[in-house]
Amino acid sequence: MDVAWKRFFIRSKIEPHEYWYCPNTPVGSQIYTSREERTPFRVRIVDGRMKDGTIMIGTDPIVITSVDAPNRPVGIKERWLKLTAAGEQTAMKLSDLRNRFSSSDRTSIAGKDVTGKPLFERQGNGQYWELVSA
Repeated sequence: MDVAWKRFFIRSKIEPHEYWYCPNTPVGSQIYTSREERTPFRVRIVDGRMKDGTIMIGTDPIVITSVDAPNRPVGIKERWLKLTAAGEQTAMKLSDLRNRFSSSDRTSIAGKDVTGKPLFERQGNGQYWELVSA
């Protein structure tokens, strides 16, 4: 997959109207799915040596960042997908978009109401997500 530094929306392959959405940019901001809103993300290889035309494969370690918060990579905190501080361990594999994450039907997290479906880690039983050019 040729993804070097391009902007992507991340959407469900099975529910193609559901997109990843991050309404805020501070560290700790939750990643949701939404049918009305979507956030553009960038995907890069962890070592940062990507050039235009780089082809990525499922075993490549990647970092996903919101275009609006390029220094806050998407990471897993207590099983929830959130924006993390720069330098935190956030690497995942490109193939993790196939089955590692699911959207929850929860309406609150830590006592706070949420508006979308929060994304969480679900090893091996997650939804299939795909990158779509933004």
